[in-house]
Amino acid sequence: MDLNCRPDSEPSPKTRSMKAKTKCLISILMNVALMGLLDGILPEDSHWITVMDVVFGLIANIFILVWCYLDSEERNFTISTYLSIIIFLFWPVGLLYYLSKTRKGWPVLITLCLAALFGLIAGCVYDASFWLGSYLYDRFYF
Repeated sequence: MDLNCRPDSEPSPKTRSMKAKTKCLISILMNVALMGLLDGILPEDSHWITVMDVVFGLIANIFILVWCYLDSEERNFTISTYLSIIIFLFWPVGLLYYLSKTRKGWPVLITLCLAALFGLIAGCVYDASFWLGSYLYDRFYF
């Protein structure tokens, strides 16, 4: 009976994929936290806020696209060039389409609920880091 618990054993491809997808989601949260912190620190009339929001938004879109590619490898689904462009430029539409193509039945609904929960967590992370940035700005007058 092999329980595959030896330290010299290779992790399964599914385990590696889950770890990579988790790192991708954590990277999105870190990106959102940094964006909120800088939005709180920079003055409201700064033109850098708009530039920074666009840059951080594009970085988040890249992480979403990478997550889709990692998930598609796990599910043996090929993402076309057009779908990649749609996911990158219009991620809410592209992600919904991708999820509907790779999951059938209840898993689509469960995944959408988890995605909504992740969005709620990301919003809370942004608000908390924005509050922290505003506090630091008021306290230390950057």
